[in-house]
Amino acid sequence: MTRRLRSALILFAAWFVFYETQALMGIALAPKGAFSRSGWIEIDASVAVLWTLLSTVIAAWHLRARRWSPNLWTLIALHLPLFFAAAWVDALLARWMIPLINPAVPITPMWSLISSYADFDLVSYAAIVAVVEALIVRRALAEHQRQTMRLEHSLTRARLDYLEAQLQPHFLFNSLGAVSELAYD
Repeated sequence: MTRRLRSALILFAAWFVFYETQALMGIALAPKGAFSRSGWIEIDASVAVLWTLLSTVIAAWHLRARRWSPNLWTLIALHLPLFFAAAWVDALLARWMIPLINPAVPITPMWSLISSYADFDLVSYAAIVAVVEALIVRRALAEHQRQTMRLEHSLTRARLDYLEAQLQPHFLFNSLGAVSELAYD
C-alpha cells in the first residue's frame, strides 16, 4: 500500500509541477496586471489531482487495450473515446473551478473550454500512454534478461553435467586398469 501511495504522490507532484510551470509561463507572457497569482495554485492542484486519477485510468485502459490488440491503429481507436472523456472531464473541472476562484470571469461554454484545453489534454494523454509503454518495454526487457540468466545457468549446469559424465567412465576405466595391474602383479 505504501508503494502505491508513494507512486500516487510522485505522480501528483509531477502533474502539479507541470501545471505550475504552465501557469507561470502564462503569467509571465501575459500583460502586467492581467492575472493575479491568487487562486492559481488551487486550480493547478485540482487539475493535478484530476490528471493523477486520469493517469491511473488511462494506464489501466492502455494495458487492457494492448492485450486486446497490439495494432497501432486499433489502439488509437480504442483510446479515442477515453481521450474525449478525459478532455470533457478536464473542461468540466475548469468550468467549475475558475468561477469559484475568480467570480469576475464569465462562464465559458463547454465546447470552447474543451477546444482550448485540447492541446494540453492531448499532450498529457499521449505522455501517459508513452510512459506506460516505456514501463511495458522495461518490464519485458527485465523478463528477457531474467530468462537469459536462467538459460545461461542451465547451459553452465549442462556443461558441468556433460564433463562429469565424461570423467566418470575415465575414472572407472583407470580404476579397473589399476586393479587389473595390481592383480597381474
